[in-house]
Amino acid sequence: MLRPELFQETIKAAEGFAEEAREMMSDLNFRDAFKIIQQIVYLGNYELNNHEFWKLSKSDDPEQLKVLESLLYFVFEISRISSYLLKPYCPELSTKILN
Repeated sequence: MLRPELFQETIKAAEGFAEEAREMMSDLNFRDAFKIIQQIVYLGNYELNNHEFWKLSKSDDPEQLKVLESLLYFVFEISRISSYLLKPYCPELSTKILN
């Protein structure tokens, strides 16, 4: 069972960054929008490192495996959001990631 509450604050931050990036793109401010997209990617990377996924994956504890499952779901969601926002910059790569 996923435990989305573990990443609630980070998800809210990513959603806020995504909205900010969309607004900047609407204003044709692509450089700053790209910087914000980078922040979303950094959030995913931070959570991976913060939760030490390499240790979680070796655990036999069911609770730790639930955390790992939630972490992976979160990272995939960050990848999806980032790929969607990166379409104007690298459309082919974004499409490959999203498919």
